Amino acid sequence: TLGAAEQAERQRQEVAGELAKARSTAQLESAKASTRRKTLEALDAALTASEAELAALADADTRRVELEAEAARLAQRETALNELARSLTECQHRNTAARTAQEAYRQAAGRQTEAHSTRDTLERAFLDAQAGLLAQTLEEGAACPVCGSTHHPAKAQLPCTAPTQVQVDAAKQEAETADALAQNASAAAQSANAAAEEARRSLRRDAEDLLPERFTAPDGPVQLTFKGMSAVLTEETAALHTAQAECTAALRRAATDCTRRATLEADRQTLSLIHI
Repeated sequence: TLGAAEQAERQRQEVAGELAKARSTAQLESAKASTRRKTLEALDAALTASEAELAALADADTRRVELEAEAARLAQRETALNELARSLTECQHRNTAARTAQEAYRQAAGRQTEAHSTRDTLERAFLDAQAGLLAQTLEEGAACPVCGSTHHPAKAQLPCTAPTQVQVDAAKQEAETADALAQNASAAAQSANAAAEEARRSLRRDAEDLLPERFTAPDGPVQLTFKGMSAVLTEETAALHTAQAECTAALRRAATDCTRRATLEADRQTLSLIHI
């Protein structure tokens, strides 16, 4: 009948609608599953890449600690090189002071010699003059008031310009002053020489301690000169600055790697939670 046919049509339509709805739901779930699968695949790839990068950065913290220690060592070497440079400068100053003191002594010794010569010349001239003056009063047959002789075959002659006792005494005083100045100059030179020698020994010790490869050899110590020492310090300082620049750059890279490593570890935890 018509009523039964309509009822059957309605049932068919209901079934068809349910089938369509189920088909649509199934398609939606399939799409969701596909999306989730792709997401999981992407997460797996991201985790794999993260793990690989983390493995490459595993020693970042260790490298940074080692580089910090190296930077500290280089800073200590820089301080030592600067101190050695100051010792070199001090040694040069001591050496110059010794040479100056030696020259001052040579001049004082020269003035001492001149003063002695002047004193001796004036004293001799004074004595000669005294002898000449005495000879003027001697008469043949009269007893000499000095030796008692009554015969005077070769009387001394009075010089044209005879020095006075005051001049002789002044020359003696000048000689004494020159002696004192020469003695003082000699003592000062001795002290300056000792200081210069001690500065050289100290510089030698410091140079051999800091740069044994430069100033020691199998057959004995290497000769140390101011010029050679200055050249070595220039070379060593340049090498040190290069090493410090390289260490600073490596430290900067290590710090960046450490920051990247921390970021990757945080991302890995997040990705792991999402993956679950």
